[in-house]
Amino acid sequence: MPALVAARGHCDVCFAYLDDVVLAGDADQLARGLQALQAVTHNIGLQLEPSKCELVCLSGQATPAMLQSFPSGMGVNTSGNFSFLGAAVGDDAYCNRHTFSERVAPAKPSLEALADLPDAQTALLLLRHCQSHVKVTHAMRVTPPHSHSTSLQAFDEQVLACLERIGGLPLTTNTWLQASLAIKAGGLGLALHAPAAYLASVGHLGAPCTELDPSYRVVPPPASQALALYNQTVLPEDQLASLAPSHQQRDLSAAVDKAQSAHLTVSTTGEAAKGHLQLVQQPGAGAWLTALPADNLGLHINTHLFRVLLRLRLRLPIAPSDGYCPLCDGVADSFGDHARVCPCGGDRGKRHNRLRNFFAAKLAAAGFSPELEKPGLLPARPEDSGFCEAGRPPCASARRPADVWVPGWGLHGPAAFDFAVSSGLRSGVLPATVGNGGHATLVYEERKRIHQRTEAQCRAQGQFLPLVAKGTAGGWGPTALGVFRQLGGFLAARTGERSSRLTEQLLQGFSVTLQRENARAVVRRLPDDFTTFQALSEP
Repeated sequence: MPALVAARGHCDVCFAYLDDVVLAGDADQLARGLQALQAVTHNIGLQLEPSKCELVCLSGQATPAMLQSFPSGMGVNTSGNFSFLGAAVGDDAYCNRHTFSERVAPAKPSLEALADLPDAQTALLLLRHCQSHVKVTHAMRVTPPHSHSTSLQAFDEQVLACLERIGGLPLTTNTWLQASLAIKAGGLGLALHAPAAYLASVGHLGAPCTELDPSYRVVPPPASQALALYNQTVLPEDQLASLAPSHQQRDLSAAVDKAQSAHLTVSTTGEAAKGHLQLVQQPGAGAWLTALPADNLGLHINTHLFRVLLRLRLRLPIAPSDGYCPLCDGVADSFGDHARVCPCGGDRGKRHNRLRNFFAAKLAAAGFSPELEKPGLLPARPEDSGFCEAGRPPCASARRPADVWVPGWGLHGPAAFDFAVSSGLRSGVLPATVGNGGHATLVYEERKRIHQRTEAQCRAQGQFLPLVAKGTAGGWGPTALGVFRQLGGFLAARTGERSSRLTEQLLQGFSVTLQRENARAVVRRLPDDFTTFQALSEP
């Protein structure tokens, strides 16, 4: 039975473990404990094998008198460095070596293989959830962050290189910082926050450790250093004075993301770029990144389009320079903003219809009887919704159909659902978007409600529900999010699955549908001779 032995005393400090058993104390206490353990195990037919045991002297000293108290043949470690259950214990040099050799170096070949996968959507999902993150996260939770910071930095560099190959991306300092943010914060969810992980672990262990040892310090010296490091990386209002079991790693990491997002906002130049950062943080804007790449669920995005979407999310150019749109002769900017709102070529109509059809299919799955384009229900669209595909303004005298009409929507009777896609980067709303990424959606929702008294006219017979998406980034307005939650509940009642999970799948489906059409619109407007991006986008 392998064992490690450790004890803490004035000059005789050692550790001992027996498989998953740890004995710790000064030399005399440890020797007596080991003898008692031998007696107990002998009574049940087990025998201690000294050659598989190790005596670790944390003081660096192992006197002959001390060693006489232990079984002969036991290994003696006077460096004070050892690992236990995958956790490195010792000085900074040892912890760095351990994390690098056990976690970082073994991950490199598999990260390189991951980058070679032909499907970029699958590769990014695996990078975020599977590829060595669990092992590295374990190291972060059990080893003080300052003790292996060099190795953690090396792992970050490996992840960065892998992401660049998956997405065909030339990442700058700012775009890598954005990519490392959580998806809800506008990133790709690749961050590993060592201080947050370690502090959450220490905070949760405080009570049980104190129960075992009343002299245990709730904030041991390594945690004090980690706390100071954490407070340097968050905003003043999020700094911690002490640790508590209530401090979840998720919440601590969110505070780090919040500070990094604020730094990005300050360091980003240009009103459109600042507005974009606000838009990608809106609810639902990153749902396409969390979707499983399943064709049968309509959630797969091919590699070419997926790489376009990564560039759009990280605000990387998709063309070498601004040019003319080949479909409307307008200015096509290098970041694809125009391509996603261009009124010509039919892309907006296709995007709208695919969203409508996806919604109708889910309504039918929930047991409703949706009717598409039920005629004569709604007034003409508000003028600022843009021109139709032929370039003509909508006719104000004719009543138009509802995108989806449901004769019975819960307890509220009939409901007319009206899809629209707005842009928060239009010149008229961009200044407001910089301050509030949800501004354009809220304004357009309200405008659709009050335009020609649409909502008031519908109220007599049922509901009018405008489902407005943020076309440039993919988020959704509050009414749409509420409808998705309701529909998730209806689906759950029919299938027996969790409502929250089905709502998440709905949001992923809408997000993938919207963003896939956005990417197609961008690709259609790329210059014919633009071969650089095509090469980067090859699987």
